Amino acid sequence: MVNARLTWLLESKGFLPITQSGFRKGRSTTDNLVHLDHSIRHGFSSKKVTYAIFLDMSKAFDVTW
Repeated sequence: MVNARLTWLLESKGFLPITQSGFRKGRSTTDNLVHLDHSIRHGFSSKKVTYAIFLDMSKAFDVTW
């Protein structure tokens, strides 16, 4: 119940950025990939540089308890 209310509050007040897709209803990783693709294509067409940083944190928490 608390999770549902908190999610509703954050969504309705716009506290979550539009680029966040994790743990949100109706959004997935595909949304971020489409946004990245759009940014790259827009950068090419307007002759601007597009930067992207990818982090692999798959083993980041293996040493914690």
